[in-house]
Amino acid sequence: MGPFCKNIMNFSLPNISIEGIQGYWDKTFDPSISNSYIFTPTSGECIGPVTVDIEIYDDFDFDIKYYCENGQFYVEVFNIEIPQENVSNFKWSINNNLTNIDDKRINISNFSNLLTNSNTFGITITDKTGCFTTKSIQLDESTFCSIPKEISPNRDGLNDDLRLHFFQKIDLKIFNRFGTPIYSKKDYVDEWYGQSNSGEKLPSATYFYEIITSNGENFNGWIQLVN
Repeated sequence: MGPFCKNIMNFSLPNISIEGIQGYWDKTFDPSISNSYIFTPTSGECIGPVTVDIEIYDDFDFDIKYYCENGQFYVEVFNIEIPQENVSNFKWSINNNLTNIDDKRINISNFSNLLTNSNTFGITITDKTGCFTTKSIQLDESTFCSIPKEISPNRDGLNDDLRLHFFQKIDLKIFNRFGTPIYSKKDYVDEWYGQSNSGEKLPSATYFYEIITSNGENFNGWIQLVN
């Protein structure tokens, strides 16, 4: 029998052989490891115990990341625990709708079937044995790789901080209208809510930013702070 993919849930050892012989097994089938099982016919049968070896293929894991590149939003798998040559295919889905992308990354900016408040991106990786692993991530936004024009840090849950996490690791600098640096942060992750480097609350005004991404892209622009 087998081989089977690890942790398969729709298989159990039969108590009747294909020849119609009834019997019992020495142990319960374990879908997590390869093992040997002994089938013993019930009394009255004319054959003795039979050993059956069942091979279980190892499963594999991977991680998912997302990032912006040249104004495009990508979701990508990495740290795949099997060699690239052992991958049979990648199947991506957006909000449970399959795409035709067969690659380790998908350019979400090419798709229009995005929801307003939340989107789920799924990936199934199948190896050459036919075994597969499925994962997904949910992102509670629909406008990716865009830099906000305004923040209002009143803690109402809307535009409370400068959300730039889709760019992944970036260096951020904020300047006042005179060009004086007032806030800076390396490896910035949505931490500016209108404060100076010393933590002082800044007045409502137009400020200017410089953003340098991990892949060397540079963005300059303005943002309105409304207290």
